[in-house]
Amino acid sequence: MKNMIKTKKVTIVTAMAICMVSVAVLIAIKLLGVSFAGSNAGQGDTVKVGNGKYKIISEYDSFAQYIGPTKNSVKTVTIPDTIKAGGKTYKVVSIGDYALNDSGRTLKKVTIGRNVICIGKMAFRYAGKLKTMTIKTTHLTEENVKLASFHALNKKVTIIVPEQKLEEYTKILKSKDVGLTGKNQKVKGKRMEELYDAVFDLNSAVPDPEVKMGINTAYELRLKQTKETNEYSARDTIPVAMKIRMDQKIYYRWQPYMAEKGFYIMCGTCGRMFKADKGLSNTHTTFDNHTYVPMNDRINCVLTNNIFGYKYPESFVAWRQVYSQKPCSAVIKITLPDGLDYKDGSIGVFASFILPIEDFYGDPPRRVKHELYQTEVNGNEVTITIDDVRVFTRAYDNLYIELGTEMNDSAADSNVIEASLVYNYGEGNKTVDFNEVTVLKP
Repeated sequence: MKNMIKTKKVTIVTAMAICMVSVAVLIAIKLLGVSFAGSNAGQGDTVKVGNGKYKIISEYDSFAQYIGPTKNSVKTVTIPDTIKAGGKTYKVVSIGDYALNDSGRTLKKVTIGRNVICIGKMAFRYAGKLKTMTIKTTHLTEENVKLASFHALNKKVTIIVPEQKLEEYTKILKSKDVGLTGKNQKVKGKRMEELYDAVFDLNSAVPDPEVKMGINTAYELRLKQTKETNEYSARDTIPVAMKIRMDQKIYYRWQPYMAEKGFYIMCGTCGRMFKADKGLSNTHTTFDNHTYVPMNDRINCVLTNNIFGYKYPESFVAWRQVYSQKPCSAVIKITLPDGLDYKDGSIGVFASFILPIEDFYGDPPRRVKHELYQTEVNGNEVTITIDDVRVFTRAYDNLYIELGTEMNDSAADSNVIEASLVYNYGEGNKTVDFNEVTVLKP
């Protein structure tokens, strides 16, 4: 009987001990910010997926960073394209500093996914038994493969990279700063399937420009005093104006990169980080709102929501502008009806700064010099050719064209003006039609 009581006491004590340990573990996990794949995860949280640990480094962009294995004695590591945590899919865009620095004694094989843009400092240092590493991403740059990330690897390690990146990646990996300097350490190319993502593609397709035509001057069109029909009599002068707003992609693209410690600015709406340059953050919040996102899906980041002076103690994803060097030609064709004549010398081309805010019209239109465009009149067709619209416009400008017409005696009761824009940004000619404008004869 006494033995039974003792056994029950031991069982109760053991159960209590297990319960206390479980609570302690849960508290520790909570304090360390570690979650599991099925639980909720947010900005800055660490999650465990498979045999890897990941940190959510951008909730808005759904970016995660691989920070290491769940245990040190690991032989094979696969860093995937994406992970799922808390019911959401995150792109694995970074390998953290020292991520596999402690696994060198056992690590033999590594695969790096196609979304990785950065390999942190000393990430694979001392991986003395590593035999092969396959790098599938095509987004690595010299700047984003950090110090000593490949230092002291196996003397006969083979790094397999995308075939089209062999020359570029060999130069990066074999540099003294990165550390793959052994004579028998090889970098080989292999054909791999690319994972397309417009976020990382600086050459993704440019959306069509916004176009508008009306019966008015460029200044009136700029002030949204647009008329698409109106009555005129013979010998009346009829002003016609067109507006063209090119997409920001012909000027620059936003590109994510892993930033170091320093002084940065956080957008209070979307949480993106920018180098502490007020002009850069203004461009993001006021004019841009994420150029790789289709116009209708863009969010409206508000400048007043910016948090200035935000410091990070470790590497993180930031965004920068990469300016385009490619010209963008434009040909505007206006087809006049038989009842309207073009008035010689009446063409004017203007550019005007304008904010995408209702009822705010920016600065007055700037007249473009005649030598920057060519005009041709052939019967009822008027053609304006611009070799590169970027020469006299900025990313936040509208382009305006105006010309004068005159109603003649042969005008019909209804006279329709048509126009089109043919532009080329290195992707072949693309055509966008303006809205039709109707001139009525009373």
